[in-house]
Amino acid sequence: MGLDELYDRLEEMVMVCNSFPSPIKKQKLSFWPEYVNDANLAYGYNETKVHIKPTNEMIDRCDEALLWVLDMSLEDRKIVWLRGSKMSWRKICLFFSCNKDTAKAKHTLALVRLQHQLRQK
Repeated sequence: MGLDELYDRLEEMVMVCNSFPSPIKKQKLSFWPEYVNDANLAYGYNETKVHIKPTNEMIDRCDEALLWVLDMSLEDRKIVWLRGSKMSWRKICLFFSCNKDTAKAKHTLALVRLQHQLRQK
């Protein structure tokens, strides 16, 4: 498996994990639909989040990728998850207190380590 395929699998894993509902129970439930309080936002000029419904195959691939991530070091897990959630390199640099080239190198090295682990199995 190449680095690009590995990156795509990890990105899909983050997307699937973020699509699941929150485990925290809502205290107040209402059957009324949520509506926009601001008239300027009522006509679709605002950004919306598209929620996907993962298929069975996507969930199976997510489970497999989560097992891969469990074998990684904590720093590798963090950088793979942050980049998989499409966080910008600038924010990742602030998170790790390093420059952009170092953050990219850490991410690539994490993917190479993971690729090496998968080849050994």
